[in-house]
Amino acid sequence: MTTEQSQPAGLRERKKAESRLAIVNAALRLFHKRGYGNVTIDEIADLANVSRRSFFRYFPTKEDVVLERRRSQLEAFRQALTSAPRSVSSTAIIRSAFALVADDYRRNKARILSERALFLSARELRVRDLEIDREFEAAMVDAVVQRSGSRASELRAARFFAAAVMGVVRVVVDEWAAGGGVADIVDLGAPALDTISALLPTP
Repeated sequence: MTTEQSQPAGLRERKKAESRLAIVNAALRLFHKRGYGNVTIDEIADLANVSRRSFFRYFPTKEDVVLERRRSQLEAFRQALTSAPRSVSSTAIIRSAFALVADDYRRNKARILSERALFLSARELRVRDLEIDREFEAAMVDAVVQRSGSRASELRAARFFAAAVMGVVRVVVDEWAAGGGVADIVDLGAPALDTISALLPTP
């Protein structure tokens, strides 16, 4: 049995969380100092005081370190959609799910602004960021179709709606970031979301 395995479960989980955070902090520090493309995984691991093997235990690639928060947001978003009662309207559950994401923006403003600067500096990160946007869209489409039916016309309407929502989100986040994260991100997007709700299929 290894030293780590012999530790109490709570202590092991805490140490894992600390190591994961150390990797993220080290990576962001190096990326901003030297540029995303000029930093190696070995350098990140060294600064975080973990082995290369430990790095890969937490993150499959260098890109995933920067995208960790967006992945966490996506999972929380999906969970909020899938756990909502079927009696709750599509509009209500999607607004509620995005409220969770907005709360993450409020609580982790500095880190999010730092990450967005990296997205702008590295094409590979922008591509992965857009891929995650498509996963947000797919989650919304699934939630809407479950409540309205699966006919082709309803699926198409759900896809229109989800694509429009993510377009609004991108514009709102850009405005929020350009203003230094001062504005309330929900207030920025609410009027546009009210308008595009008309795209939703009728249950």
